[in-house]
Amino acid sequence: MATPYPSSLNSTGKKKSPIKFLLVVILLLIAAGAYVVGSGDFLDSFKKLGGKSFDTSKPLKIVAATELTDMEPFVHQASADLGFDIEMEYDSGTLVNTRNLNDGAYRDKYDATWFATNAFAKAQGIKSQGEDHSIARSPVALGLKQDVVDRLGWRNKDIRWADIADAAARGDLTFGMTDPQESNSGFLALLSVAAEFSDFTPGQAFDSSKVSMDERRMEDFFSGQTITSGSSGWLRDTFVKNPGKADGIFNYQAVLQSMKESDNVDIEVFVPGNAAGAADYPISALRNPGDQKADEDAQAKVEALADWFREHSVEVGEKTHLNVWGEDAENKGIQRYYEYPKSEDQLVSLVSLYRDQLRRPADSNFLLDTSGSMRGNRLADLKNILNKLIDGTAGESNNPKGFTRRETITLMPFSSKVADGYTQENYDPDNAQQKQDLRGYVNGLQPRGETAIYDAVLRAYDRAGEGGTLNSIVLMTDGESNSGTSRQDFITKMTHKMAETNHKIPVFVILYGEASEEEMNFLANFTGGKVFNARGGDLAKAFEEIRSYQ
Repeated sequence: MATPYPSSLNSTGKKKSPIKFLLVVILLLIAAGAYVVGSGDFLDSFKKLGGKSFDTSKPLKIVAATELTDMEPFVHQASADLGFDIEMEYDSGTLVNTRNLNDGAYRDKYDATWFATNAFAKAQGIKSQGEDHSIARSPVALGLKQDVVDRLGWRNKDIRWADIADAAARGDLTFGMTDPQESNSGFLALLSVAAEFSDFTPGQAFDSSKVSMDERRMEDFFSGQTITSGSSGWLRDTFVKNPGKADGIFNYQAVLQSMKESDNVDIEVFVPGNAAGAADYPISALRNPGDQKADEDAQAKVEALADWFREHSVEVGEKTHLNVWGEDAENKGIQRYYEYPKSEDQLVSLVSLYRDQLRRPADSNFLLDTSGSMRGNRLADLKNILNKLIDGTAGESNNPKGFTRRETITLMPFSSKVADGYTQENYDPDNAQQKQDLRGYVNGLQPRGETAIYDAVLRAYDRAGEGGTLNSIVLMTDGESNSGTSRQDFITKMTHKMAETNHKIPVFVILYGEASEEEMNFLANFTGGKVFNARGGDLAKAFEEIRSYQ
């Protein structure tokens, strides 16, 4: 008769060792415990006890890309499951975060990074990040208004990059995208177009020096761009609030799906072609060679968090629209992705081609307050930053800013009245005479009179370029309007002008000195622009940031 307990004899009839018998019992108890609590909890306990351990008394501090705020609920859930606190901070977008990482801004402040990609850090030779733990993929996609989808006949069709280029070249499609020099989603759109209109073969890093690109077709594509932006948030808001500005916008597929389903933005989302550039969202521990214990602790926590996301891939994917990697991700027929260039030179080369040749040229109007209050250091600072923009030396050494090739630059000083100003068409950074003429005008600016802000904006609207250029107005003032047109008359006149053009030219306002914050916010909101606060004295930084919106 079978006994209810394990026999103490083996199949040969020899008596089992008591120690071996005890080990068998312990293993059976562990297996039973694992069955009761579930494989996920058992795996977590194993990591804490039998695998790489971590200090649960210290939080894992992560600096992340701004679009990852949607991950907050899952990060909280992971923190509870894993047994240690996780603190997320969203400094900026991926490219800005990468530059901050390179400058050492995150040293001793964070334990890990979570950007859209680490490709830019690797291309720049940044060594402070540990192993990449890719969490998900999100390709760049086009969010298109529903009526435009029907007008183009694209309903329920697979749209390729060539279809977008054809429609843009005919004048049937316009779109907005972020600046590839400042935003990863904009760079991915550029990378996808460059790879599509070349003899590049997916599966390797894109290298423009080793492929033949059809620049004419790329120009066809970017002829449809009517909005550029330094941030995805402003691009989205402009697209929604100013519907005459563009038919669609490029962003990550997950972001566009969230806009459509969570924010009720009436768009259809297309991932063009059978290949596209994509963010892969790697979590990486920051190396801390001076403290081996802290270094190992951060790596262990990052690995545990990455494993948690893989184990919950279905749930996370359904709620965030990200293609989260699970164990069988490679077998799901996931779309092919274009790989980032490997060197910084290749990144810069591609962005330069876009700015200098592919995209629409900029028509940039600078309204410069030269009233009496600008006398002294304020006017000197203004002249200094304008001269740096002329020379192309504004900004950080690893992210220089300046006036761009083919740009139309209008400098329009104003005080009690608006000056005729100076316009340089088709700017060429290599043309010494153009630079000399611009410098001469800037250095000759003199302060006098009061501040006719509304007259200046009206004059800029009168001269801003028509179609075919990316139009913008930059207003720099240290006061409030105390001369010329009143606000009410301004609203009446501007409403008429906007109706004539069917869209707004954004006014990017630099808040400086004693400028009225209420008045500057009104101007930016009324024209679909944005306020840049330079009251801390950093006038140069405000001008540099605005470059991505022009």
